Amino acid sequence: MAAVYLTVPLALLLTPFILRTWRDLTPFFLTLTAETLVAGGTRHWFHRADCRLAASRGWPAASRSAHEAAGRRACPACKP
Repeated sequence: MAAVYLTVPLALLLTPFILRTWRDLTPFFLTLTAETLVAGGTRHWFHRADCRLAASRGWPAASRSAHEAAGRRACPACKP
């Protein structure tokens, strides 16, 4: 288990040397910061998938723009 904790920071430190251009680096860092946003069909808020208000509900994921287009607002508890 300790190897996993040591491997992730090492990979982050070595990434600029392995990937050579900023165009190659951008998707890597965006993947690390991407959030999964979920909401129920008739709900007024959208949540992060790990929000305690949305946990274990099986709601489908969608993009922030899709949730906003449906008239939903960001959850005040998890602040996605």
